[in-house]
Amino acid sequence: MKISKTLFKEYTRCEYVPILDQIYKLKLMSSCLDDERKEEILSSMFDEETGDDLIEKDRTQLDIMLPYYQMVEQHAMEIATKKFDNNILYNIDTKKQKCFSFKDDLNEYYCYLDGYQENIDGTRRIFEVKSTTSSQLEDLNLLFTYQNGMYTLNPIPKDEKGQKKYYKQYERLFNRYDNFGKYVFDLAIERFIVEKATKENSFVQYYLCILNHRYHLNEPYHDFRDPYLPDQNQEEVICFVDLTSVTKEYLKEIERMYHELTNCLKNNTNKDFSPLVGKYCERMKPTECLFVPICWKKFLKEGSILEYIRISQSNFEDEQGQKHYFFDLLNKENKTSIDDIPYSWLEKKNHIIQYDCYQNKKEYINIDKIKAGFNKGIVYPIYHLDFESFNSPLPRFYQETPYMQSLFQFSIHIERSQGVCDIEKDHVEFLAENNNQDCRKALIEKMIQTIDLSKGGTVLVYNQNFERNRIKELREIFVEYKQELENINHHMFDLMFLLKGNKSFYESLGYSEEEASEINYYHNDLHGSYSIKKVLPIFSDLSYKTLSIKNGLEAQVAYAKFDQLSSKDLADTRNYLKIYCRQDTWSMVVILWGLLKNRIII
Repeated sequence: MKISKTLFKEYTRCEYVPILDQIYKLKLMSSCLDDERKEEILSSMFDEETGDDLIEKDRTQLDIMLPYYQMVEQHAMEIATKKFDNNILYNIDTKKQKCFSFKDDLNEYYCYLDGYQENIDGTRRIFEVKSTTSSQLEDLNLLFTYQNGMYTLNPIPKDEKGQKKYYKQYERLFNRYDNFGKYVFDLAIERFIVEKATKENSFVQYYLCILNHRYHLNEPYHDFRDPYLPDQNQEEVICFVDLTSVTKEYLKEIERMYHELTNCLKNNTNKDFSPLVGKYCERMKPTECLFVPICWKKFLKEGSILEYIRISQSNFEDEQGQKHYFFDLLNKENKTSIDDIPYSWLEKKNHIIQYDCYQNKKEYINIDKIKAGFNKGIVYPIYHLDFESFNSPLPRFYQETPYMQSLFQFSIHIERSQGVCDIEKDHVEFLAENNNQDCRKALIEKMIQTIDLSKGGTVLVYNQNFERNRIKELREIFVEYKQELENINHHMFDLMFLLKGNKSFYESLGYSEEEASEINYYHNDLHGSYSIKKVLPIFSDLSYKTLSIKNGLEAQVAYAKFDQLSSKDLADTRNYLKIYCRQDTWSMVVILWGLLKNRIII
């Protein structure tokens, strides 16, 4: 079997991934399991009636973003060439990159290198490009020093207190599920394969190449296919992390994984299939294991234990004082439903509320808290506001940084008095004409023109961090509108505060810490989530399921495709975007009305 670096990472998640992967790829009855269990697993992978693949994920977003990721790699190697001389071998086409491989008695392991440099003095450099930003290294400030586009590892502090803090950060580098540790792990596997292939490890330096969060684009517009010049502070769009010493220390752990994997592949024919779930599944993350639908199947049902709010960060204590942790509940104790947790174990009020709603099939509502939040937070007229944005890895417009959320659309519904708002007549929208022209100034001007706060009012949003941060970014770039944008943020209120609550907000209203931490509203159809798409059907017959664009990711993809569409398809896509964004703000109107008219009657 040929095992790539990517497959090595997947196969070493847990010992059952290789079994499932072989069944999945072959679509055959593997000899590693009894016939009944094989059929059960296969039925989880493929629809029994249609034969549709239930494991394969939608690649639409990845496909549309692929050119951006390829250009990150291209620019990284161009900047590496300037920094480390000209003899770097690289190619956007993976199959044309420098490849290293080695064989053992059972398999062949291989990896392609984004960049490879071999000098006449025998020194070599290996470059691995990742489309992430250096901002996460700010949390590892004790480990790395940044200078001239390069992060280098600091020496261990001499004092005991400094060492303790240093090692706490250092441990993260060896956690393959850490936000930055996963990139270190990737490069360490690459080093392992290279050294096994060459049987040497001298004079090799290993660098991670990532997007520089300090970089600000100087130009009005930049086609990401063109070379990026240093910004006004002489920062390059790409920076480097020297991980030579770290990956060397990692090799023993990679070697251990390699031997465990070898034994697993040799002996999987005799293994019973009873997988344990864990953090290695990376459920609900972009790096989620392909086989989560199989291994988590018994938990992915209505009334699941997973519906408990913050269940993964919680633990439960029984009458004997013994603690029961999240993965122990799932694996060892086989607790799958909300009511599998004994009522006597529940200490958190939010969990008690959920248990009670599930057991008695009822709705929970704290009328007094919602009234208090409404009276403090909302003044008419209400401007229900929602943004759509595109976070390009490479900055495109003036003063943008890598992955900055660049606004291209807004929707506003104006509710001038309580219960008075028409879905069309009281709606204002903005949508960029194309995706290669900076529309942000026009968007700001139309938003300011629409939101008239001269006599007061409320800018109502759902999950305010996104809208508030976008307005802060616009304020810093377009300083001529600073006062108006600050005023919008000053009048902003989060509709989610009325439903889910917010500790600091309700404490400011005089509630105790315990009361302020409690949810205000719960319905079993929320299934533990306060996503607007979960909340909306409780208060109306509206749904996102019938829309051509159903969520924010699909909206980003639609915008990214503007310049690839015919005139007719572009017109249709723009219309779909308008309908989607309008539904977001109309949903807020409907939810607020549902709370006021049907539950509270203020």
